[in-house]
Amino acid sequence: MAALSSLGSLGSVPAAPGRIPLAGHVLQLWRRPLAFLASLRPKGGMVRVDVGTSSVYLVTDPDLAHEALVTKAASLGRGRVYERLRPVLGSGLVTSEGDVHQRQRRLVLSALHRVPAAEHTAISVHHAEELIAAWRPGEMVRVDEAMFDLVLGILLEAVFSSGLDRSAAAEIRYSTRVVSKGALARAITPQMLDRLPRSPHQSYDAAAARLRFVLDALIKERRGAEGDFDDLLSLVMSVRDPETGTAMSDGRIRDELMAMLMSGTEAASATLAWTFHELARHPKAADRLREEVDTVLGGRPCTHDDLARLEYTQRVLNEVIRLHSAPLLLRRTTAPVKIGGVHFPEGIELAISPYAVHRNPWLFRFPDRFTPDRWRTAEGSRLLPHGAFIPFGDGDRRCVGDAFAWTEMTVAVATVCSRWRMRPAYWHTVREVPAATPRPDAMPMIAERR
Repeated sequence: MAALSSLGSLGSVPAAPGRIPLAGHVLQLWRRPLAFLASLRPKGGMVRVDVGTSSVYLVTDPDLAHEALVTKAASLGRGRVYERLRPVLGSGLVTSEGDVHQRQRRLVLSALHRVPAAEHTAISVHHAEELIAAWRPGEMVRVDEAMFDLVLGILLEAVFSSGLDRSAAAEIRYSTRVVSKGALARAITPQMLDRLPRSPHQSYDAAAARLRFVLDALIKERRGAEGDFDDLLSLVMSVRDPETGTAMSDGRIRDELMAMLMSGTEAASATLAWTFHELARHPKAADRLREEVDTVLGGRPCTHDDLARLEYTQRVLNEVIRLHSAPLLLRRTTAPVKIGGVHFPEGIELAISPYAVHRNPWLFRFPDRFTPDRWRTAEGSRLLPHGAFIPFGDGDRRCVGDAFAWTEMTVAVATVCSRWRMRPAYWHTVREVPAATPRPDAMPMIAERR
């Protein structure tokens, strides 16, 4: 990849094409944001995108992405967008900064590492089997909604075991859906809109407040409960900081549960929905995947030992993640830093675009094609440069639940495809909607028994 060593100053970073005076690139970002990002392949791998009078320096080069996310990460914080979310979502891993983030990350990872992988697989299988048992041949299924409910159901059982009553579960499901889908709009709109009598964020803020209230009540209830609970909430409550010996406060636990609900549902559920969409568009790939599932599972439910043998299934998921990855990972410089030869002072907004990197033809041949077998070759293997494939982020902000998400997605695809074929509904053309992870506007599909 080309470097920016000849530039040096911010003023020499080229602006993205199509800039309009005063408005900047607002029109492109409004009309076709994902296509706009994918089109940005400037010489040197960095380009300036103007939103009104504000500028964001966008990285589309894998080497620079790795530099920003890993080697220079200590000089980059979350940025302005996450400041908009912090009053609503709290200071969990999604929004926290600096030493607080590092401490919380150690504690959460300590809890996650104590969850048996086979146990999480079993929970995933139970919920996937329960989902498809309710389908009927010829029934229309809103696949996007079904996958969101599936992933959230797995997460709720992993966190709360069986100690969640029906009303609390219903409130968490409703509020998480509202908060998850509205997070991007809440983050990028001007703060002054929050004070309007009919703010567009009223329903979002109300859902977030209800979610905090329910989680606070559940944590308080668990504190007063007798006996042992074998779930993630108990593990999070029990972990201690190795340096100070202190546990998380209830407020910190609540914030981390909020972070798990947001980051643990949206990406995995959107990826699953896109997987069934891509399989329906590519019948040869779907036939090959079903053949593998039949061979590995032989008609029985999936087990943890089966996951590694579902090689083509995982290649399909890799390719779906590549095609439908996060538009932007946003950062702000917290100290002067040089990235790609450009000197950034403190307080500059940067963005790394996995969506653009993953569609770079220099990294992936015919990048707009759905080609799962690219992941069995050098193109899709360890020979890719650092930063070329970052679906879960990278560095000290890489998603802590990536292994759990991978298990859930593999189990869900194998379970559904072992019994059903999903056919697109002829009356709807699926559109990709910008979000933290691009999601379908709607995905009605017809379930056909194999």
